[in-house]
Amino acid sequence: GSHNPKDWVKKAKFLGHKSIAICDENTLAGSLAFQIACTDKEIKPITGMTAVVLYDKTTKNEKYRIKLYVVNKIGWKNLLRINTEINVENGGEFIKETALLKYTEGLILVFPKECILNNIDNKEARKIIKLYEKYFDRVFYQIDSVRYKHEDFDKANLLAISNYLENLSDIIEPVLINDSYYLDAEESRMKSGLNAIDRKARPASSDQYYKTLDDTQAILDPLFDENKKFLNGLTYYEILYLMITNTLVISDVCEFKVDVGNHKLPAFDQDSEMTNEELFYDIIEKGIETKLVGKVKDMNTYMLRLEEELAVIVGAGFVDYFLILWDIVKWAKSNGIYVGTGRGSVVGSLLAYLMDITTICPVEYSLLFERFINKTRISGERAKSADSLPDVDLDFEAGRKDEIKRYMESKYSKDHVCSIGSYGRMKLKGCIKDFGRIENLKFS
Repeated sequence: GSHNPKDWVKKAKFLGHKSIAICDENTLAGSLAFQIACTDKEIKPITGMTAVVLYDKTTKNEKYRIKLYVVNKIGWKNLLRINTEINVENGGEFIKETALLKYTEGLILVFPKECILNNIDNKEARKIIKLYEKYFDRVFYQIDSVRYKHEDFDKANLLAISNYLENLSDIIEPVLINDSYYLDAEESRMKSGLNAIDRKARPASSDQYYKTLDDTQAILDPLFDENKKFLNGLTYYEILYLMITNTLVISDVCEFKVDVGNHKLPAFDQDSEMTNEELFYDIIEKGIETKLVGKVKDMNTYMLRLEEELAVIVGAGFVDYFLILWDIVKWAKSNGIYVGTGRGSVVGSLLAYLMDITTICPVEYSLLFERFINKTRISGERAKSADSLPDVDLDFEAGRKDEIKRYMESKYSKDHVCSIGSYGRMKLKGCIKDFGRIENLKFS
């Protein structure tokens, strides 16, 4: 989809909607920014992800999509595991169905309009529905009011809805979910442009915008005979009411929010008789003895600088954090793994230098500690943000990084060690260049 999360929330607020969901394909990258934008405007965020699943029980290796919505904290942890399976284990492409079924608690599953149920016979479809109903909290079938520009896609979508109502509606309830890729109808070209930039072909449509219920009914109502009863014994308007009710059910039961604004710093585990704070000061004293005593002219300048740094770091509760860094660097060096001298703002910390986390003396080179961390960043509302924490970049020998990760996992457990990703944003200048290229317009 396009637009900043704040824009989606602004429209939700304008339309009087109480909640809004995000369900990007194979990624949770936008979920936190989306949640924060919703919370700021008192809109309830529903976190979800569209997962591509590899049907690995046959040799065909068929892939299909499902939508997963988070109900509670357990569901969030399971969605993170699914996200990891897709993006770490399978190159961002898919999760195997057998792996998916390990991580189902706390999640609602929705079969989207382009799902496996449309590509297999109804007997097999019923087996898959029953299988997923055994594992997931709730299972629904999505009805969407989309109209495609290409007749074949439009026909396939209508046939899928018809097949569901005629053959599957007695076993799985419908839910009304409109996939929205842009805010307003006149922005439909934006989606085709984004698909071109992403080098992915998607069915073209001019009405995958953020619709009202009236917009949706204006598209769906003419498609149905209001007196006809379908397999579940309901008429169209009864089914419409059920779809809307189930949309509200998902909104009501999905209560999870990522806890933001509260730092959960790790604890350092050690075997000595000293407390962690005693060990921390002991390491610093040894650093003073080996690196400063008899080697610097103005000892008083160094000690005043150290006192200032300790007041900030100890006062903010970062003792264990620095002990963990010290432990990792110490282990790496004792095992013959090359460690960098220090990179970024951390080289402005005398304390990090004395603990041998970095090897550059900041006083000697007039480097500022405040660039690394300062009182303003760790106090008041600013303290709740992620950038209030000290950010230490450590460089290790390229071929032996896996050894360091294994050591960290063995000492601090796998649950406390993870790899991180970085996300790119589409900036204005880049967007202009990309869309100009699509339209054969020169940037100059």
